[in-house]
Amino acid sequence: MRRKMVWNFEMRRFINMGVRMCLLLLVITFIQPGSASAQATIERLGDASAGAISQVAMTALGNRVVTAVRTGGGYLKLIAWQVTSGGEIERLGDATAGAIGEVAITSLSSMEGDRVVTAVRTGSGYLKLIVWQVTGQGQIERLGDATGNAIDQVAMASVGGNRVVTACRDAHSNLKLIAWDVSAQGQIQALGSAAAGAISQVAIVGLRAVGSDARMLTAVRTGSGYLKLIAWDVSAQGQIERKGDAAAGAISQVAMTFVTTLGFPPEAEVVVTAVRTSSGFLEPIAWYVDDYASGQVTRGASAVAEAISQVAASTVRPAFMPDMLVTAVATSSGLLRLIVWDVGTGDIMDSLGVADATPTISQVAVTNLAMQTRVVTAVRTNMGYLQLTVWEVKMSP
Repeated sequence: MRRKMVWNFEMRRFINMGVRMCLLLLVITFIQPGSASAQATIERLGDASAGAISQVAMTALGNRVVTAVRTGGGYLKLIAWQVTSGGEIERLGDATAGAIGEVAITSLSSMEGDRVVTAVRTGSGYLKLIVWQVTGQGQIERLGDATGNAIDQVAMASVGGNRVVTACRDAHSNLKLIAWDVSAQGQIQALGSAAAGAISQVAIVGLRAVGSDARMLTAVRTGSGYLKLIAWDVSAQGQIERKGDAAAGAISQVAMTFVTTLGFPPEAEVVVTAVRTSSGFLEPIAWYVDDYASGQVTRGASAVAEAISQVAASTVRPAFMPDMLVTAVATSSGLLRLIVWDVGTGDIMDSLGVADATPTISQVAVTNLAMQTRVVTAVRTNMGYLQLTVWEVKMSP
């Protein structure tokens, strides 16, 4: 089995590169025979704004998004937004909760309609999860909640159905993962947990299931300042088991997103970490996570771009194309900049297009929509207010 896995990883780039070239030739021929390499144009569509904030997180529900912010007064506030077919943003309902220090949000694949879960560091320093129902009219209704132990930082991902996993920096500065189940009534219950070493930052993303287990990947800045990725499996009973890992150079920030590729055979997931290096530059790095029980993590292609102060990551999928990486960054001068990257099957990392926006910003989040050529950015402006912008990515030969 081990020899087969090693062979797959030695051969996958060769196989995937050939398949991808054939698929892209078909795409280019369909668009315009004899055209040159594709480029991306990023068009700014609608904008919307809200009050003073100090932190922002965001998740998508089809063509709606829900922002979770720490208000200027230090409280949790959720706002639902509708993105129209024309790209405008309409504010819908909102809801508030108690004092918080950190916030993360994810959506659920629920049979009970549109639901989101927030994970916060409360004003007293403890982990708290709250389940929210988003009605068809965009009103936000609070359901169940649950409280955990003392934490310093929190990230969260949905791993299928009504299950989420929190990845926290605990009171001892170590990585702590907890699986949670959400009932049909919206109540939430802690299941299994797992821990790893000292960290200073954490991101998490859910991957495809491996048999009956859900798989996820954490990306952390270790206690010594380096990037480390760890694959984990969550059993049907909610127990968490550590799998493979990999490391890279010194970083100061990390974001992460899953990329759907045109590769064949699909024996590995492709995930991209978008990091701010220790010298302050943007570096997207592709990683393969195998679909075998071992969960081996292998580094793919990377690129180094400009100096940045903040980074977030998502994807778009233009027609007849694989996923494209979108990095949303605050440049060294504080401007919002979107960059579209061709990741291929993890074997290349080419910048295809760039767009800038004002005003200057101090925080950024980004998510994709059901309309797969669009993303939404949510930023804290230099004046301290929340601003959302819809962007459309168009490919040209």
